Amino acid sequence: ESLEEFRATINAELGLSGIAIDLLRTSIYSSSTIQPPTDGSEASSWQTECCICMEEYKEGDHITSLPCKHYFHSGACPR
Repeated sequence: ESLEEFRATINAELGLSGIAIDLLRTSIYSSSTIQPPTDGSEASSWQTECCICMEEYKEGDHITSLPCKHYFHSGACPR
């Protein structure tokens, strides 16, 4: 099985399609891009790192946001 076929199988069974991922909102990260929740939950560690690759965001990183308000590096999710 090729890597592309494997990824297609994973996407079909576990997550969003590449088309759906492409439709998500993208932006450029800055310290004011992502606001912590106002209810106080997890505010101290709220989205300072990518929820996929677990690397800290840097100013100017391209990020993608999910409807649930989780963010990830735009290149961290295979299409």
